[in-house]
Amino acid sequence: DGSLAVLALGNGGIEVFNTELLNAPRSVAHLQTSFGQPLSGGDVRDIDLENDFAYLADYNLGLVVVDLNTPEAPVVTGQTVPINVRRNSDVVKVGGFAILADAFTSGGSGAAIVDARNPALPTTKRVMSVDGGGIANGIAIDSEYVYIASSTAFSIGQYVDFVDENTVVPTAILTAPVDNQEMLEGSAVLAKADALDDIGVAKLEFYVNNIIV
Repeated sequence: DGSLAVLALGNGGIEVFNTELLNAPRSVAHLQTSFGQPLSGGDVRDIDLENDFAYLADYNLGLVVVDLNTPEAPVVTGQTVPINVRRNSDVVKVGGFAILADAFTSGGSGAAIVDARNPALPTTKRVMSVDGGGIANGIAIDSEYVYIASSTAFSIGQYVDFVDENTVVPTAILTAPVDNQEMLEGSAVLAKADALDDIGVAKLEFYVNNIIV
């Protein structure tokens, strides 16, 4: 609701603050990231918030999801399997996925892509290694690419592949000549059209009597 802030405390877990009064933020809860682990197991390095859930990058536990629907009583709802994803220092939530800077499974510098649509069962879909070496400790994303800052390099990887599964039919609308427009026989005619597709348009061809022109 815009009135919460969550602070990463490393092996101290997280602290939830009510920020309705900006000049007097008030702590309302403390939580150890201990889901399936001893209380000393967690090491929260970064947090991203979305729709009353906190997505934690935990260096020891991987991705940990916390339900903040009741801010005074936060609850860990799920986490990735630490053997698959851990040594995570940064996290960004995008769509149904959480993407973490990964310094373990990737071999040092990479990104762990986790399906987080079910907060109770976040599932690692892919671990992407990138060239550049070092230890991944920062991450940023856009709609297609992930940008990874490591201890020795800056790398870019693609996490979304534009694959056309032919689920949306492309459309083309002739804009010139217009309907019922009169033209002289033998004269040049300028043809224009607008073409749309959910993935992209590579080319547009014009035919007259089934012959390409």
